[in-house]
Formats: sequence, structure tokens, C-alpha cells
Amino acid sequence: MPDPHLPVTDRYRGKVAVVTGGASGIGAAIVRRLHAEGALVVAGDLNADLLARLADELDERLVAFPMDVTDEAAVVGLVDRAVTTGVVWTSRSTPPGWAAGARSSSRSSTPGTA
Repeated sequence: MPDPHLPVTDRYRGKVAVVTGGASGIGAAIVRRLHAEGALVVAGDLNADLLARLADELDERLVAFPMDVTDEAAVVGLVDRAVTTGVVWTSRSTPPGWAAGARSSSRSSTPGTA
């Protein structure tokens, strides 16, 4: 849950964020805050159970990616997932969590076009 003393904005709407260590502690707080402010968050963590709980708490704008940051292939997989998910997400006519027509006019509905 974001800090109730800080205003929640939509400044990360249309953005994709990657958070490692996102299942607990400061990482989970970062995930929740980015999510609250509109980002699609791809969270990686060694603890798959805590990631699943966090995914249950939040909506489809959280992609849980169980992984070990000491494994280079896992980190590459996390980044690939973020890029792939971000392209699919931003190419939808209405990304999850957005009101119809609320997309930024600087975003194209076709990946790779301006």
C-alpha cells in the first residue's frame, strides 16, 4: 500500500518498470508505489510464493517473474519479459488499468511507430 501521506499521481502511466527483489521489504514497497502511480511492473524475486501473493494483491499490471539475480540468464529473461510485456501492453487499444481514451497521445497503437 502506498504511503497515505504522499500524493498518488499517474506519472508512470504508460511506463514499464523492472524491480528486482520485488516480493518483500523495500522492493515490494517500490512495486506497490510504481503500480499505484500507473506503471506496468515486472517484479523479479527468488521468493515465488511472496511474488504470487503480491500479484494476487495487485492487478494485471504486475507481472511476477520468479528469478535469481545471481543467474545472468535469469536477469536476461527478466528484461526480455519486461520488453515483451511492455510492447504488448502499450500496443493494446486500452491497456489494463486505463480508462478508454486515457492513453498519452505520444504513444502509438502500433509498436515501432511514432
